[in-house]
Amino acid sequence: MHMTLKIGGFLSVLIAGIFFLASPSYAATYTICDVGCDYTTLNDAISFDTPGQDTYRLSTGYNYLFPPESNFFSLPDDTIIECDPGVTFGDDASASNFFNVGSNNTFQNCLFENTSFDASGKTDVSWLNNTFSTGTSMQITLTFTSGFTITDNTRIQHIQIQNADDGLIKDNTFECWFGSNCIYLGTAGGGPFDYTDPADVPNDIVINNNVITNHNYTTGGDFVQFGSGLNISYTSNTLQSIQTDDNFIVMLTAEIGTYYLAGN
Repeated sequence: MHMTLKIGGFLSVLIAGIFFLASPSYAATYTICDVGCDYTTLNDAISFDTPGQDTYRLSTGYNYLFPPESNFFSLPDDTIIECDPGVTFGDDASASNFFNVGSNNTFQNCLFENTSFDASGKTDVSWLNNTFSTGTSMQITLTFTSGFTITDNTRIQHIQIQNADDGLIKDNTFECWFGSNCIYLGTAGGGPFDYTDPADVPNDIVINNNVITNHNYTTGGDFVQFGSGLNISYTSNTLQSIQTDDNFIVMLTAEIGTYYLAGN
């Protein structure tokens, strides 16, 4: 079907149809602080998230207070959380905080207190140049996670890796006060498992140039435990423990899998 219009002596043909234009997605940065920013809480900021790569910056003047700040966050995909110098997220004396991480999420330049992260089933997640408190337990959980980067962080306590792949853990310091492992690699689910199948075990992970200090001598050890894995590279790391009297501690265990250990 068409209509023919004659305008100013020229013949114009208009094809009848309906055209839909997709709404554009923009990268935006939003500030969060008590006064003068786009939002006063991180919870409010992510509740108004729009499509595209959004950055939420905890700006100078941000003060964590629960409530009104939430202590559970389910982050949308394509999100960056970053902090201005001197800003702290969380409070060791209050309720613990938990981030349900989305795909293509990055956490950078923050001081996190009493905060844990779960990126299970997600892709392309990063923790860059953050500091974690020692007063309470925290961990990063990576189960069936594809693509992760954990670099230049201070005082990480525990990383749990199960069936995750394509990861880099580099240039971090670990201070392990809680739980039985600083770094754990293993399987997820009830099995049975094929330990030669990358779908069943962690694979293609580089752990390089980290300083890992154990402060917990009551668990029996295994502070780096490779329960399973394929193509796991563990190089140029320092693994050390606090001094204990008459107490034997297993510091590293490598079980079923293929591992490359050198220069540690």
